[in-house]
Amino acid sequence: MQENFLNEPTFSGQKQFFVYAKDLIRRKFALVNNICSITYTSQNWNSTNFKLCIYAKCIYFYNGCKKYKIVYKPLLHQFDVFSNCENITHPELEYKSVRNIPKMTLKDQKAANWRDVYLCKQSKELRQVGQVAVPSAQVIRKIRSEAKNEKARHSDPFIDLYLMLHDKNWSDYIQKISYPLEIYLFSLSQLTLIQKLNPHTLFMDATGNVIKKISLNSKRVFMYSIIAHIQREENKTGILFPLCESFLSRHFSTDIERFLIYVKTFCKDNNLRWPICQRIISDWSMALITAILWVFCNMELPIFVNACFKNLDQKLGKPSFVILQLCTNHIIRILYKDAENHFNESEHKFVKPQMITAMYCSNIERFFQWVTTNMKITTQYATLIS
Repeated sequence: MQENFLNEPTFSGQKQFFVYAKDLIRRKFALVNNICSITYTSQNWNSTNFKLCIYAKCIYFYNGCKKYKIVYKPLLHQFDVFSNCENITHPELEYKSVRNIPKMTLKDQKAANWRDVYLCKQSKELRQVGQVAVPSAQVIRKIRSEAKNEKARHSDPFIDLYLMLHDKNWSDYIQKISYPLEIYLFSLSQLTLIQKLNPHTLFMDATGNVIKKISLNSKRVFMYSIIAHIQREENKTGILFPLCESFLSRHFSTDIERFLIYVKTFCKDNNLRWPICQRIISDWSMALITAILWVFCNMELPIFVNACFKNLDQKLGKPSFVILQLCTNHIIRILYKDAENHFNESEHKFVKPQMITAMYCSNIERFFQWVTTNMKITTQYATLIS
């Protein structure tokens, strides 16, 4: 097997090539769906023919099932990648034992944690080249998912959920199932406990990484979670307490509002306090922000911003409405990505720390001070490069 890579960057030294070549082989290896990891064995610089070779092989449960050789030819500006075979060559018995062990052990383990145990048994070089995210982790997740599906009540996920709804062990927890997919998960005991604990802050976020699609044609399903961080008195360590969750296949503000209104109505029908917190921390999704403000504060976004400004400007003290705070970690990741796309590496050292400084300004005065200082620096920089 041979592949040529044209228009690759040139390198000033062997060290730069080694780094790039290892990254290249990882990217090519990522297309191979197997359970092996990759390790680098040796490299050789041929000054006569002016080419550089690097050798690698697969090593995981079965040592040396697949080998690679990368040849870099600077004069031709070309990479040649060779391999001794197209697919993995595990012996039949060895391969079967690998497939059977995870199906029994992964039911109660996460793929990344299980795989790290085996990676730590390999060479130090294997751990240094970033072998945590190769496709074998995806294979392990699939095995774990298959093991869990053995306990399913039906092969169709939607029918399985419907049967769970009529199970006495789940009927108090699953509040609603409908199509297009809307599933509400919470119980009276959860809401009663959270009222006794009386947390000041709740967290609401959405994730789509842990939810499987119902069918190939269905839209992506998100899990929306409201979580409280509870401080336990016995050892003073906090725990994350899930208050209520929903699975939605549509992600408009009206769909999220419908879920939150359902929770609000449930609380009032059972004589529970509403609102159940004084502050909510959310991500930067406009649909999520709009839904939270409407259900918890009975306000639209412009009215909420004006109310917050009035409270700060007139120093009215504790507000009478629930405060919505946007998570700084989410926006920092977004800004970091934008900075990497729009600025070169020499500018990153200035731009990224400035972003973090702005995010952690605790009051309006400090923020305006940051804006003034930052404008002076950027104006001087623009003058120098113009």
